[in-house]
Amino acid sequence: MKRKYLLQAALLLSGLLCTPFSTAANAQEHGAHTHGEADVLIILESTSLFITLESPAVNLLGFEHAPHTNKQKQLAKEVVAKLQKAEHFFAITPACVLKNNSVDFPFELENTSTHHVSTNGNHTSKEHHHDVSLNVEWQCKRTKKLEIDIKIFEEFKGFNSITAQWIAFDRQNAAKLNKHNSVVILEPAQ
Repeated sequence: MKRKYLLQAALLLSGLLCTPFSTAANAQEHGAHTHGEADVLIILESTSLFITLESPAVNLLGFEHAPHTNKQKQLAKEVVAKLQKAEHFFAITPACVLKNNSVDFPFELENTSTHHVSTNGNHTSKEHHHDVSLNVEWQCKRTKKLEIDIKIFEEFKGFNSITAQWIAFDRQNAAKLNKHNSVVILEPAQ
């Protein structure tokens, strides 16, 4: 419950304070999205670090429709399995302990693992744009300065850029990330 409240508050703040990015966030909310792009929201609250990645399914799967063939179904299961290992996509220095990891996937999957995977599958033929959400929580012992390397570009070639927004140390900031510039640094103002 605390995590959900923090994420909602952060989204509200980011919408109010980051005007250039709020337009993209509003478009994403209303179903518009851009292939190759994604959004990451990072919140540091005391020793808890929350990261949410929102991406069009095509960036991860290569397609956005519900998987039809056995090959597509297998690929979807493999993508969810990879996303459930968030430590492979977010390298945090100094290291933090992974506490919670959930994947919101737009299609029904059979035989999912014990990790939380929720599906919001709407299988109408009119729905062609589907998004995937990855929500992760870490516990950090040292938070004076955290470096977060977003390594998802290495695993999934469908990503061209990620709009990152973060709230930490009573400030907020944003940056456009890509495979050559993928690190977010959280540190107090000097």
